[in-house]
Amino acid sequence: MRIYKPRISVSLNKVKNDSFGGGGFLRNLERGGSIDLTPFMGLGGSVHTSKSINEPAGTFSISFPDKMSEEHSDSVYGLVEPMDQIEIRIAHDHQSAELPIIMRGFVSSISRSETIGGDGKPSRKVNVVGQDYGKILQIIQIIYLNNSVIGDNIISGFKMLQKYGVDASANPPIQDFVRDVFTEIVD
Repeated sequence: MRIYKPRISVSLNKVKNDSFGGGGFLRNLERGGSIDLTPFMGLGGSVHTSKSINEPAGTFSISFPDKMSEEHSDSVYGLVEPMDQIEIRIAHDHQSAELPIIMRGFVSSISRSETIGGDGKPSRKVNVVGQDYGKILQIIQIIYLNNSVIGDNIISGFKMLQKYGVDASANPPIQDFVRDVFTEIVD
């Protein structure tokens, strides 16, 4: 009988610098620094991802117990900020060192919940919610769904597309449109 050895890896990449001079972690980790969140997952951790062709951006939700990070002298809750990049890698049975990427995106919100268990002990959980790179297109309000009516060129009227020179008036294939938007606007 084949036995699977599921593996997961969740990493956080800092996208912006701390502007308010917070705790020790924020002083020691600059923009572009990376933190492996996998050791914090523990038994109470969970990862949920969702993608659909009918939504402009995929979503993820990560939940794990709040612990102190000895390396960064801060709570896990203090490590994550909105717009930090999260990379989720999961495999049910993978032999190589690097797992395949399931989702890569940006943190939208972070919260901490506290509950009291049946044994009377308090328990804190950190909840991180975010979206994949489609979030960038949502932020600049470019929505290009496959269920849009052909000939209804609402995209060609955006001043931003005209400003950056992305031609969407001829209903280009989605891969050409997304490539042009990332090349001309996002990059």
